[in-house]
Formats: sequence, structure tokens, C-alpha cells
Amino acid sequence: MSNSSNLIYEADCFSFRPEFQTEILVACIQSPMFINKIGLLIESKFFENSSFSIIHSGIKKYFQTYKSLPNKINLLEFIPEKFVNENIKDIVENLYQYRFLDSNETNFISDKVKTFIQHQAMKKAIIESFPLIQDPDGYDEISAKIKDAMSIGTDITDIGIDAFD
Repeated sequence: MSNSSNLIYEADCFSFRPEFQTEILVACIQSPMFINKIGLLIESKFFENSSFSIIHSGIKKYFQTYKSLPNKINLLEFIPEKFVNENIKDIVENLYQYRFLDSNETNFISDKVKTFIQHQAMKKAIIESFPLIQDPDGYDEISAKIKDAMSIGTDITDIGIDAFD
């Protein structure tokens, strides 16, 4: 039997098709509500394509710094120079040329990504809880980890208040 204290949480990549992952990035640059509600919860390493990870990281850093959506020039400035290559530039260009996503599309993307993020948070909480099971005083910490995982993605918009209206 393996030692449970050796378990390490490793995030899964999105299992979504590449086209859907593109739409996640498009939603991040088109919708302030999406980036604020979902995009900031996404870990860049969730993307299968390393270029998408780099671009998402730049979008996220820009939004966290300026609380607004980056234009393509500013986005490229937020990507470390050593990662900016023709592939990254082409992807960024395509993201900004992409058709506008309507609210139904961004809601669908939000739901799918939120579920994925919640599953990752629960997986992490469970794995991190294994060593605590042996400790009688560890159950409060286990409970807190599970509650935190279950609350991922819930915010004021889930109780009917839209901060962007």
C-alpha cells in the first residue's frame, strides 16, 4: 500500500477541445465580468497549449494590475519578452480578430470552466486531507479545505447582484 503522505496534487489540463480553450481566452479579453468571475480563478497551467498558458497569464496579470481588459498591444507588453514569438503574436492577433461572444456563450463557457475549477479544487482538498486523517485534531482543517473547495466560483453575482450593470 502506498504512503498517503507522498500524495501530491497536480493540476489537470483542460479536457476541452482547443477551439473551446480559444474561446476561454476570447472571453477573458472581451468580458470584464468573465475575467473577474472566472478568468482570475483559472490557473494558466490548466491550458494544454503552452502558448495559451502564457497568454492567459498576461491577460490575468494585466487585469489584476489595471482592473480593465488589455488591448492586444498592452497584452503583448505583459508577456515576458523571452516568450514573445511569432506563434504568440499570431494567437494574440487571432484572439482580437475573433467574433464577439454573446452573453449566452460566455455564460456557457463560465459554467463549463467553473465546474472544471471546482473539480480541481475538490481534488486538491481531498489529496491534501489524506495526511490529516490520521490526526484526530485534523478534521477541522479537512472540513475547512472541503468547504473552501466547494465555494470556488461563488461570488456576489451568484446571489443576484451584478457588479457590472
